[in-house]
Amino acid sequence: MTDYCSESDVEAYLGIEIDASSVPSTSQLATIITDVSRSLDDMARHPIAGVTSDEVQYFDVNRGLDSIVVKNRPLVSVSSIVKILDDGSESTALTQGRARNGTADYWIYDGDSGIIKFHHSWQTSIKQYLKVTYSHGSSTVPQEARHAAILMACHRVVRAQMLDENCTDRVRQVLGETLKALSVEMNEAIRAIKANRNIGVGVLG
Repeated sequence: MTDYCSESDVEAYLGIEIDASSVPSTSQLATIITDVSRSLDDMARHPIAGVTSDEVQYFDVNRGLDSIVVKNRPLVSVSSIVKILDDGSESTALTQGRARNGTADYWIYDGDSGIIKFHHSWQTSIKQYLKVTYSHGSSTVPQEARHAAILMACHRVVRAQMLDENCTDRVRQVLGETLKALSVEMNEAIRAIKANRNIGVGVLG
């Protein structure tokens, strides 16, 4: 899975160098970065970045239906759409394409919103009729997630430095002020991630 910031991001933000003997060490920081990245995924209720392949989702069809919306977005590509027949077997895959001459069955209408459009509306009503196999996600880390990950990682780094037994009272005091400032920025960044998680997409058939 994708990490949303790097060691150099954290070093640049705090103005420090992290190595094998520092507190935290390079390996410990790598764990911190992965941990905060997965925490952000949990907050967003989906992977923020990274492409997931071979996701399978089943859809009902109803008379007049001309589009469906996959639950995991953004939609990168559709591997196949097949009908599930009465005996449970799969039909030949529908044809993907923009041609309106009858040679194509559907196309990706809006990848960001996860909308797949059919060239013709369905004239039947069947539960769990379509099996859609697709890929979703993004190889690019959104700036919002990168910023939040940097702040969260920096917060944990400073806290680890404060707990170091070799940290002097004077340095600990300075780190404490840094931690307060980081907390304010971090909480704002986390609120932004959570605010976007409830944005949904509706399609009227």
